[in-house]
Amino acid sequence: MFCTSLSVTQFLILDAVLRRPEGAEPTALAEECFMPKQTVTGLLDQLERAGFIRRERCETDRRRTRVFCLPAGDVFVTGIMEELDRHEQAALASISAEDMETFNNVYAAIVDGLEKHLFSDPS
Repeated sequence: MFCTSLSVTQFLILDAVLRRPEGAEPTALAEECFMPKQTVTGLLDQLERAGFIRRERCETDRRRTRVFCLPAGDVFVTGIMEELDRHEQAALASISAEDMETFNNVYAAIVDGLEKHLFSDPS
């Protein structure tokens, strides 16, 4: 089992940073992860101290900062995701193909209904 000392919120931020090899701005991370900017700042401080990320000032606008994932952060996230995938595969192994098809059809109908409801013209 892959042990972690990170909180779920730290992991969410680290994963979001990893998916942006070009770097991520803290404001964009806050929006993506639905967290207040000040919370993200604190989480980035913790991840930086742990050696998972680094911050760089933007050369053209020194007020802006970009966050990059370090190799240790990549290894950490990859390990967690691989472990989650193993657990998911084990959980799904006992579900028959017929039951999985039924589930997928019901799930697709729910998503379709939500999309129609959420994105329909209310007029």
